[in-house]
Amino acid sequence: MDSKRLAIVGSGLSGLAALVSLTKAGYKVDLFEKSRLLGGKTTSFKVGDLEIDNGQHVFIGCFTEFRRFVEETGLESALYMQKTFSVTIYDSAGKKSILRALPNLPSPFHTAFSFLMYKHLPVKDKLAVLYGLASLLRKTNTDSKSTYEWLTQHHQTKKSIDAFWQLFLVPALNAELSVVPFELASFTIRESFLGKPSNLPIGFPIVPLGHIAKAAAAKAEHIFTRYPVVGVEPNGSSSVIIRTMDGKSHHYNAVVIAVGPYDLAKIIDVNCILASNSSLEFITRPIIDVHLLYDAPSIGIGFAGIIGSPVQWVFEKPNGHLCCSMSAAHNYVRMHNIELINLCREWVEKLNPQLKEIKFIKGIVTRDLRATFLPRSPSTVPPQSTLVPNIAIAGAWTRTGWPPTMESAVRSGRKAAEVLLNAL
Repeated sequence: MDSKRLAIVGSGLSGLAALVSLTKAGYKVDLFEKSRLLGGKTTSFKVGDLEIDNGQHVFIGCFTEFRRFVEETGLESALYMQKTFSVTIYDSAGKKSILRALPNLPSPFHTAFSFLMYKHLPVKDKLAVLYGLASLLRKTNTDSKSTYEWLTQHHQTKKSIDAFWQLFLVPALNAELSVVPFELASFTIRESFLGKPSNLPIGFPIVPLGHIAKAAAAKAEHIFTRYPVVGVEPNGSSSVIIRTMDGKSHHYNAVVIAVGPYDLAKIIDVNCILASNSSLEFITRPIIDVHLLYDAPSIGIGFAGIIGSPVQWVFEKPNGHLCCSMSAAHNYVRMHNIELINLCREWVEKLNPQLKEIKFIKGIVTRDLRATFLPRSPSTVPPQSTLVPNIAIAGAWTRTGWPPTMESAVRSGRKAAEVLLNAL
């Protein structure tokens, strides 16, 4: 088994998950990454003495494969997850309310009682949300092209959309409800709010993401960073050639290509590997994260959502560090860094007016212009298997049954590994 040479192109979560699965099966695997950093969209880098993530990544209880992947790297202690779902929500004026689940009640009643006390919605709008959730429980079929259309057809008010559906779905799917296919939004709500109570608690890594990537990559036989792959070519029934920018050719028995759909089309003839009913047509959406550093041991915000704000969620990290997450941020990507920093400061100081009296040290902005790939048609998303048995593809954008999330990325990598194991 060890005599066969395998390779992964791309060190994002999907590539690393495939790597872990293949090495666990006893194969030696080489890893190619064009960047100096491992982890793809889930990495971290240093700014002075501070190591920050390239985006605030969050998971929930139903992200079972992502959590198992981190456990397999030996870093399970690097993940924090609530025992019971509880989130603080602010409105645009700084008024606070808390949504929490009751652990001893079955779904969907575990969140219903807290929702009835939710301060940001009048009774009429709460009933609208409950009607929408009940419709999802009945698995109502619809021909709506978008989530927004489905919501309006199911009597959702502007307030109910702003203070519930948009607050949770836009960050989860990184897209406006007007372009999110209802199928993806429906799956997200059913798995979280309407799923098992253990599905809903929120978690996030408490170490820089790059540490998780390095732990997974350490399982590779060889790691090639700053080593762009410019071509992948089938070479008979049991060989694949990887061509790199330095002009070298590398021969392997099987390869997982774990890159974005547009990068995939640059390094391989997709007509040779994708079935005719698959498409690489996706809508891309950016994410901006603004890190605010205050001269304070703690801020007291924890993590919180904000209704009606370009800053959907704020996460407090140690030593006066706040991370402001802006999903579906296409309206803000052209703003200068100082404008984004001032915008986020304005919003967090509404949540905690005492911040105005605390010394502000600096702000750091990260942008990912193609953070997620949303399919134009879920039915044409390609699977991990290709027309060439010893070439598989992986990525959160491939067909996993999940929206483009960390869970989808890990599931795609595991499925890509299964494709190669079956071929070998």
